[in-house]
Amino acid sequence: MFNFCSISFLPRSLNFRADRLAKDARSRGLIFSHVNSQLPSWMVHETNLLVVT
Repeated sequence: MFNFCSISFLPRSLNFRADRLAKDARSRGLIFSHVNSQLPSWMVHETNLLVVT
């Protein structure tokens, strides 16, 4: 459970990783009805590709 939550607007042009994840989610045609703190197994590899080092 979260103790604190904050929401702020970032244009997609400034947040490439979130933009990529949003586009991938939309392309799957699924409806998300909940948020889980653990990544689904299908997303682990894709998320690792987006990590900037």
